[in-house]
Amino acid sequence: MKMPIMDRLHADHINYAKLLNLMETLLANQKKGSDEGYFELYLIMKYMTNYPDIFHHPYEDIIFEELEMMPDVDMNEIEKLKAEHKKIYDVSKALLDELDAVVNDHIVEKDRIQNLAEIYTSSLRDHMNTEEAKVFPMINDKMTQASWDKISNSLKQVNDPIFDGPASDEYKSVFGQLVDEG
Repeated sequence: MKMPIMDRLHADHINYAKLLNLMETLLANQKKGSDEGYFELYLIMKYMTNYPDIFHHPYEDIIFEELEMMPDVDMNEIEKLKAEHKKIYDVSKALLDELDAVVNDHIVEKDRIQNLAEIYTSSLRDHMNTEEAKVFPMINDKMTQASWDKISNSLKQVNDPIFDGPASDEYKSVFGQLVDEG
């Protein structure tokens, strides 16, 4: 049984992939010698540590907890994904801290930013691909209306500051680049 929250989680993945594409473009330009794009990278990572890590991943974790109580569910993949949520957050926070230093005119190792960004984008892409290919179909297959009702009562509705309607003022430059890339 597929529910609107699953549509939302899937749409989030599409949006995150767009941001990862933009990050990779900015990082590629920096590898070629550009010193531009650090502020946009900072905004992307600020968003990624404040929206997905506080809204999207906890929603998934609540769904995973409900799934754990169901028979015939391979919990190995679920446990792996839950652990990845923590690892992804740790890398995103480290990258955000480095980018925060750059935009505040502190000296940082640009190679460290590149390395953290590569780990982050690769890890998040792999994570989303596993969820989309293996876990989301299992969730849609196994969950009952009673399970969804229980989950819905524990979820807090949060608007996405980039993708839900007009982008907030803080994220307009990132949203503008996403629109330009089409």
